[in-house]
Amino acid sequence: MATVKLKLDSVCTRTAALLDIARRFSALLDLGWKPSETIIFCSWDAEEFGMIGSTEWVEHNLIKLGSKAVPYLNVDCAVQGPGFFVGSTPQLDSLILEVTKMVLGKCQLQEAIQEKEEG
Repeated sequence: MATVKLKLDSVCTRTAALLDIARRFSALLDLGWKPSETIIFCSWDAEEFGMIGSTEWVEHNLIKLGSKAVPYLNVDCAVQGPGFFVGSTPQLDSLILEVTKMVLGKCQLQEAIQEKEEG
């Protein structure tokens, strides 16, 4: 009889996270929202071989990125451990704090609703 072991693999979790982010942007587009700049979603291969996929793409697009790119979000470890961690450049610190407070507020509200329904 075969034994199947399940684990959270970083490739699977980052792919799931990236697809969910893209799905949410698509939903915003369906509601009529339009970004002020082009948004590109990328998934890299060859991480184990020195990040060849992302390195090659950046080198090929370096001039465009240097003049037009604003943020670069890396969801390499989208799910890891019980806590919440974000690393960023200092330019994104205030945005991350603002969004984190909004998400935390929604989570606390959802917990309060759930407790009321169960109580």
